[in-house]
Amino acid sequence: MDYKNLYKFRVMDTNSLACLANCHLWFSKLDDLNDPFEGVYDVDTLVENMKPKDLYDLARKIQCMQRPNENVEQRTESLIKMFLDKGQRDFEYAHKQFVKKHVHKRMTEMRKNSGVLSLSSDIPTENHSFDILNSNVANLHMWSLYSDGLRGFALHFDGEELARSIKELNDSKFAFNPVNYDIRTATPHLSIDKSEIIDSSSLFKALNTKHEIFSNEVEYRVLSNSFGLKKYSPESLKHVFIGEKMPADQVELLKMIVNSKYKDTRILKVTTIKNSFHIELKELD
Repeated sequence: MDYKNLYKFRVMDTNSLACLANCHLWFSKLDDLNDPFEGVYDVDTLVENMKPKDLYDLARKIQCMQRPNENVEQRTESLIKMFLDKGQRDFEYAHKQFVKKHVHKRMTEMRKNSGVLSLSSDIPTENHSFDILNSNVANLHMWSLYSDGLRGFALHFDGEELARSIKELNDSKFAFNPVNYDIRTATPHLSIDKSEIIDSSSLFKALNTKHEIFSNEVEYRVLSNSFGLKKYSPESLKHVFIGEKMPADQVELLKMIVNSKYKDTRILKVTTIKNSFHIELKELD
């Protein structure tokens, strides 16, 4: 796995503490995430530019899936009747609208039923070393936006162990991918020769593409075919980084949870360096 170090920045609240105490991570619905363009894709342009033969083949494939009890002669007869009634141009237009409608419906179903765990990652290195100066623990943007300006905390996971334990401890299916940042929306590939209509790998790419304005988050995603709480192993959590502005009583509560549940997890404090835009790690008092 290229992404050895993965992070989850958290605010200090009841949900975050409950998840930590029970070794759970929350997989959100795509529509619940904070980017209004989550899962945006461009199918219309793809369908408009399809060759007529590919378009008709794909439409017939969809019809076969929707009406499996109808034989070839019946489908052929209905297509001939449509062609004679509409003429070639309207016949092609009708097929384009039919394919678009089906693909949009399938993508909407995927969005509705999928769960996503958004993590942050380091830029991969050859030796996967953990270097605070180059890691995303030092990303002030993440602390400000997702951890209440150093009043929250961040979890540092071993990526390989996290992936292994999530797959082993849960019944759902999972896909692990870094987010692709672009100025253009992704375009799923439509499959004519395979059993599926939308190529699954290109579908995951569409759900993992965000505008490049978010690129400083270096996001890594775990997609699932269901949303909600998912289990992970305590061994996958390597560090808990506590922001310097967290109140002392909350720090003690967090320490109690970590020390009771995560025997090998180290707790460190994240503090700002005076007269600079940098942070450093310190042992807790």
